[in-house]
Amino acid sequence: MAAETNPVGDAIDRVEEALRSASDEFDRLKGKAEKRFSSFEKEAQKRLEQFRSDFVDTDFGKRAESLRAEATSKAEAGIETILGSIGVASSKEAEKLDRKLSRISRRLKKLEVEKVDSPQL
Repeated sequence: MAAETNPVGDAIDRVEEALRSASDEFDRLKGKAEKRFSSFEKEAQKRLEQFRSDFVDTDFGKRAESLRAEATSKAEAGIETILGSIGVASSKEAEKLDRKLSRISRRLKKLEVEKVDSPQL
C-alpha cells in the first residue's frame, strides 16, 4: 500500500522551509549591509579628517580659527563679568573651591583615622 500524502502537512513544511530560507537570506543581507555601512563610515571619517586638516592649513582656516579663539575668550570674559556682578562664581572659581574642599576633606579623613588609631587617655 502506498504511503498517503498529507497535502496540509506538506504545505506547512514548504512554508516553514520558505520562512527559514527567508530568515537566513535576511541575516545574510543584514550582515552585508552592516559591513558596507562600517566601511562607508570609516571612509567618510577619513575624508572628513583630511578635509579638516586641509582647511586648517589654508589662510581662511587659520583666520577662522583665530576668530573662533578670540570670540570664545571674549564670550568667557563677558560671562564672568555678568556672573561676578550677580554674585555667582565662575567655573574657574568653582573648580578652585572644589580643589580646596577636596583637600580639606582629605585632611579631615586623615584626622579621623588618626583619632581612631590613637589610644584613648
